[in-house]
Amino acid sequence: MKKIFIILISVLLVIMQLTVTSHFKFFGYNYGLIFVAVIVVGCIYDFKTSLINALVSGVFLDTFYSLHYGVNIVLFLTIAVITFFVSDYMYKGNLVTCMVITFILTILSEILMYYILVSANSISSLSFIITHFVLPQAFLNTFVSVIIFGIYKLLYKKLKLDRQW
Repeated sequence: MKKIFIILISVLLVIMQLTVTSHFKFFGYNYGLIFVAVIVVGCIYDFKTSLINALVSGVFLDTFYSLHYGVNIVLFLTIAVITFFVSDYMYKGNLVTCMVITFILTILSEILMYYILVSANSISSLSFIITHFVLPQAFLNTFVSVIIFGIYKLLYKKLKLDRQW
């Protein structure tokens, strides 16, 4: 039951990101709703649920949006594994842990994506990229992670998803 619920939420979040939330920009920056949801699920749920969420989110996002199929799948699975082990090491289910992981992984993924996708066509300094693109995106994703963490935690308690069905 828990895994089916997580899959349905993942599909709903992909649809929301591709239709509704892609039109909302904060100071010119879009937030990664699916990216943050993968991190939050990794912080709250067990390893298997986290991997299922990352796989489903990556497959649906790659199917409907990506230029190169498989990029989001690999990115989300890597993020799910890192998030699970780091949150398990620090303190699982804690909001501050989730915020720190979101901030750090956003910085790492944005720098990596920039150098993979953009650096071949543009020569910019790393400090300019970090201050104008990476840090604002990291702060925005961290803020969104607080909201999504609250929603997942509320659903976790209301639906008693910690029980085995």
